Amino acid sequence: MLDDQIDDTSLTGSPDSLEAVFKYIDANPINFDDISFVSNEWLITDELTKKIRPPKLYEFLRLLLDNLFYISYASWLNKDEGLFKIHKPLEVAELWAKVRGRCTNNTIDYDKFSRSIRYYYEQNIMIPTRTKYTYRFANNK
Repeated sequence: MLDDQIDDTSLTGSPDSLEAVFKYIDANPINFDDISFVSNEWLITDELTKKIRPPKLYEFLRLLLDNLFYISYASWLNKDEGLFKIHKPLEVAELWAKVRGRCTNNTIDYDKFSRSIRYYYEQNIMIPTRTKYTYRFANNK
């Protein structure tokens, strides 16, 4: 298990610790079908209404990044700067479709998913990066 080989304190964003994480991910791939989906872990309590709701895309990304269970999907490159990378784009897009919970005939692929992220550039929620599958939050709270 990842927790046995890499503890939380080693995930500081230093090149050595990130290299260890990526080596582990490459050596121990996680089959997307093997991960049990628990919808409750993705719910958000709205600050204004205090109602529980599914997350918005940027909230989903933060939940994903902060959950070590999904480190093979996406991880922080530099959490202080809000910089992260998606390692398994198709799986992240499919997980987002499950988290949204909308019944639709349209399937989501990574192109549609990344287009949704790019809409956040205009709203100053995300900042463009020049590296594929790498994104940055504008305000890293």
